[in-house]
Parts: sequence; C-alpha cells; structure tokens
Amino acid sequence: MDTFKIPLCKLIKRYWFLVIFLSSAILFSATFSYFFVQDDFYHLKMSRAENLQGFLSFFSFKNKYGYQFYRPLTTQVFLFLGQIIFGLNPLGFHLISFLFFCANIFLVFKLVATITKKENNGFLAAFFYGLSSAHFTALSYISTFEEIGVAFFYFLTIFLYLKRAKIAPLFFILALMCRETAITLPLMILVMEFFQKRNWGQVLLYFLILGIYLVSKWQFGFVRQSEYSLKISPKNLFNSLFWYILWSVGTPESLLDFLGPDLKLNPRFLQVFGWRGKLIILGSLSLLVMLAINFLMKLKQIKLIFLFSFWFLIPLLPFLFLPQHKFAYYLEVPLLGFAGLISLVVKNSSKLWQFLLMFFFLTTSFLTIKFYEQNYWVAGRAKLSKRIVNQLMEEYPKLPKGAILYFKNNPKAGCVSQDWGGPTTQAFYALSGENGPQIIYNDDTLKVYYGDITGPPKTKDFFEVVAD
Repeated sequence: MDTFKIPLCKLIKRYWFLVIFLSSAILFSATFSYFFVQDDFYHLKMSRAENLQGFLSFFSFKNKYGYQFYRPLTTQVFLFLGQIIFGLNPLGFHLISFLFFCANIFLVFKLVATITKKENNGFLAAFFYGLSSAHFTALSYISTFEEIGVAFFYFLTIFLYLKRAKIAPLFFILALMCRETAITLPLMILVMEFFQKRNWGQVLLYFLILGIYLVSKWQFGFVRQSEYSLKISPKNLFNSLFWYILWSVGTPESLLDFLGPDLKLNPRFLQVFGWRGKLIILGSLSLLVMLAINFLMKLKQIKLIFLFSFWFLIPLLPFLFLPQHKFAYYLEVPLLGFAGLISLVVKNSSKLWQFLLMFFFLTTSFLTIKFYEQNYWVAGRAKLSKRIVNQLMEEYPKLPKGAILYFKNNPKAGCVSQDWGGPTTQAFYALSGENGPQIIYNDDTLKVYYGDITGPPKTKDFFEVVAD
C-alpha cells in the first residue's frame, strides 16, 4: 500500500514510536554534545578494572573509593564498558543513555496500554513521557544514567509481573543494582495487586528480595552525607511534592531558586528567565488548571486516577523527605504516573481541549529545554570542562608520572559567577578536583592544585595552567 495515501493520523499511529523517538532526539539534541563534568570523572575513575577480579569487585557493597552508593550496573559497569568501547568520547555514553531512554518510552506505552486496556492511552502516555522537559537533566549529565537505567528495569519488572512472567523477580534484582530507589518497587506491585485484583501471594517474593538487599546494605552501611538526611514532616513532604509536580508540567528545575515559601517570585526571575519565563509559567499553570478541571469531570475513572497517582507518589517516596536534595532527574520513574494521568484526560476530552493541552504541554516543554541549553549548570560546566581539557592537551599533551598541575586564575578573567566563585573554583568543580586530570592523563599519582581552593603547591616544580 502506498503510505502517502494513508491519512496523516493513521500514518503517525502506525509509526508512532519512530515519531516520538525522532522528536525526542531533536528536542534533546543539545545533550549529545555535553562533555564529562563533575561526578563523571570520579565515576570514570572508580569504574576501571585491570582484570576479572577487578570487574567483579564492582558488585561488592564495599567500595575501595569510599563510594557509599550501590549502583554497579548504571555506574561502574556502564562506564567501564563505555571506556572500553568509546574511550573518553562522551557521545558514545550519551547515545547509550538515549537508547535506554527510548526503551523506557516504549515500556511506558506497554504498561499504560496494559493497565488501561487501551492502546490509545498507551500512545498518549508515551508521547507525554518522551517529550517532557524533565528528561533534559537526566540526559545531559552522564552520571545520571542511573536514573534512566533504574527506570528501564523498574518498568520492565512490573510489565513482566503483569504478564506473569517467572523471570520478573530477576529484573527487580537488576533494578536494585541500578539505584537504591528501586526499593519502592515491591510497594508499587502491592498497589498494582490492589487495583488489578491478581495473586497477592506473588508479592511476597519481592519483599523477600528487598529484605535480603536491605540487610546486605545495612551490614556495609547506609549513606551518611548531610544532604541525604531525612527530615520527616508534612511541610517537607508537601513542599517537595509541589516542586516535583511543577517540574512534571514543564517548569525548569532552577525555578526553585526564585520562588519563596510564600510563592512570591524573586525579582531576579525575569532578569534570568526573560520573556521565556513568563510563557513557561503561563503554560505550566494553564496545564495544571486544565488537568485539575478534567479530573473533577472524570470521577468515573477514579480507579485509574488513583492508580497513576500512586505510581507518581510511590517512586518519589525516597526523595520527598530530602529537602536539601531535590532534582528533576528523579522523575524518570514517577513520570510514568503523570503521563498516565494526562493520557486519561486527553483521551476523553473534546478536540479543542485536546489541542489546548497539547499546545501548552509542547510549548512549555520546548521553552524549558531551550532555557536549560543556555542556563542549566550541566550545560555550562560541561562546556568549561571540555575547554579546559582541550587546553591541557594543547599545552601538555603528556605529563611525567606523579607530576603536579597548578590552575592559576587569569587576573584579566574576573569572576565567572557570584554564586560559584572565580575561574579556578569553576575549574575545580567542573573537573571534580584531581579526578578529571587524573582520568585525562591516566595517572592516579598526578597532583592537582587550584588557586582559589587549595592555593599554589609548596614546591616550585609544577606545570602551570591559566584558568579563564
């Protein structure tokens, strides 16, 4: 059949996955060019293995680098294989991340279609999930592949569970090896049992696996960093939930820095966001209002509304009581619930309502992504990191083992940022201290000093780099 004779809507539906994948690739195209930055260098450093024993050590709960998290699949294995295949070319790492992201879009379709028993809902959920601006933060920062990876195994586990596949628990174990937040998966399955009316006994195996995981993790210690300190209170819960909802409808993560507790915008907001900020706020608020109105009009779908609401809330539980650690990239798993809720609204709305919802969603998402490209910290620091590495390779293609590098402020450069300090401070953060240069020169004995952070080395035998 001549595809050009097929109506456009049918053509899009037939090749929906290609349309969404290509649209996502275009929308997030800037992220493919971002260089390694900050934690990337530290993770690259601890993801090297000289032999099989070194590779197997990735799966130990005890890490010789003092890394307190257990994410062997999405950190050590991912970066180990990436370095073997791509070397230090970040494009390859970004491509792997995006391929997993596309797989997540497909799994969103399969899950929502299975839960609602309607393929159209699955198409719509995949569309809203794949084109959400919230993914920019996870796709731009190579180290946050852990969020995309855990979403893949989280989705796959529940999909296989709904299909009663016996191998589903295996993928739960893999999810736990991607990120600790997979501990919410048994609770999510429990909710699925409640709404789907299946075999309650099957849930016990997942809680047993979770128990073994938690005991093993407890023996080797939990994270003790101050920013991960739990502060359990209704105020923290609602404050965090408020922000994750705003980010889900398209507002930028950095809005957090401009909105006070009384919901009053800081005057600096318009200076930073400009006209784009006004449109983003208008679009996101319009989308929220329209969704709220539609939910009130569709109470007959209350069962599915509650189910997708729980899917948004439960994966967020580990983050709702961390007031100092809120980031949009934590939405990779919860966003399926939000996409499912929007699909319910759009599916049964008038054509005008559908058009307005699509328009506000796409406009807000596009504008926020463009804002991220110019202002998101990963974008800025990745460019700085790449510039410094190029400068190092040009000035010092090779360094002797155990050499000393000293980053000195260019007196003509001034201060790059009032919030983050001068040139050498910026270089310190972008390169993760010693980790970046040590990875670039493949020398763990290399010593690195930064003018604003450590001061100059005490010896005169060092290689100087002027930081602009």
